[in-house]
Amino acid sequence: ILLVGVGFGQDVPSYEMDWHLQLGDSSGSYGAKIIECNNGDYVVVGRNQDESHQTDISFYRIDQNGNVLISKIFGEEWNDNAYDIIETSDNGFLLVGRMGIVDALSHQAYIAKLDSQGEVVWDYKHVTVNNSSWVHRGVFEEEDGFVISVRLFDQLQLIKFDFDGNVIQIQNISTLSGSHAGRELIKTSDGNYVLLAVYDGGSALIKFDSSFNELWRNLFSEPDFMAWALIELNQGFQIVGSTSGASTIGSFIITDSNGNFLSQGGISVDGEGRYTDVEIGNGDLKYVSGYTFTNVGDNYLPWILVHNSDDSILDLIEPYENVESEYELHGRLNSFIIDSNENIVFTGDTFGNSFDGRTTVTMLKKHPCFDSNQAIGDLNNDGHLDINDLKVFEIKLYDQNFENECFNLIADINQDSMINIIDWIALLNLIQEYE
Repeated sequence: ILLVGVGFGQDVPSYEMDWHLQLGDSSGSYGAKIIECNNGDYVVVGRNQDESHQTDISFYRIDQNGNVLISKIFGEEWNDNAYDIIETSDNGFLLVGRMGIVDALSHQAYIAKLDSQGEVVWDYKHVTVNNSSWVHRGVFEEEDGFVISVRLFDQLQLIKFDFDGNVIQIQNISTLSGSHAGRELIKTSDGNYVLLAVYDGGSALIKFDSSFNELWRNLFSEPDFMAWALIELNQGFQIVGSTSGASTIGSFIITDSNGNFLSQGGISVDGEGRYTDVEIGNGDLKYVSGYTFTNVGDNYLPWILVHNSDDSILDLIEPYENVESEYELHGRLNSFIIDSNENIVFTGDTFGNSFDGRTTVTMLKKHPCFDSNQAIGDLNNDGHLDINDLKVFEIKLYDQNFENECFNLIADINQDSMINIIDWIALLNLIQEYE
């Protein structure tokens, strides 16, 4: 695979780590979902596991500078997890996940309305016959209440609540073959819903109207493909996950707007791993996150791939590469956002041989120079690579005048964070190639 380096002429942003947090107990904690609030704060939910291996729901509110404003751990006697959260119109939140009951192996879907400080206003536990249900990603506020999807032991459901937590509609989804799970519910541009599910034979997309009437479903008989996340494209959908075989690699499926299979692809990034989330950026850029299992210390390393509209890879972002930190930087990436300032903020854990896992939250700040479309090497910014750029470089090199950060990024031809005669030679080679 050819990974194209960052060049401003390709409109691919450059990012650098701004801050990194490790939160909660160091024993199997993780962040499952991150969102941006209306005021620019971030909220991360997941689980916190203590030394006794008891897990509770975690809720963190963090400002744009990485300061933790609110930290809450709550739950009951058995293992509790949060998987998704949205900010509601009253500046509170709706959190979904599961609450352990009876023993560590049984659980019920858990829905909680929180105020702006993360305090529980009301909550609901979805009681089932076999004590096995939970909610994954996909929570929506409508004019008359909230919509979620629930996985039962042998069935999937769509549920609507009013704003006081009363159930006003439950729609059972006809059974898929074997055991199954809902992965993510999304609201589509036409006001309907599409549910991503997995079952024994592969994956499924099922579309419903706003009244929960099924419109269509499509099954993808790819038993080695494990779906994790779903996003709507301009004319279809993309499912991301992993494909297992001799090794596990990140992979995706593209469908048309009716859920019909169009194509499948995927790559391995420095070892076994999987795709975990997908977001649309500015223009036609698409960001797909994942992590790789490395043989170095038996640790995981996160990454984000930047694709264009035809799924060609433009850049590979490895947030922990060549970063000095007080922390040991490794782990999984479970959820990320591109915030209102076009920065990437992600959450996951420190899972690996060195740690059993703490919740991580990391900001990758978009480089300010990206607002220019000036290509690497075009030092006089005339849209051409020629002898005039060499002259500009020679003058700057002679005067040692490399104080402008944006100019330095364009002059660092070999991308080693140093500017010297080696970059002059690299620029000369580039000019000869263009000639």
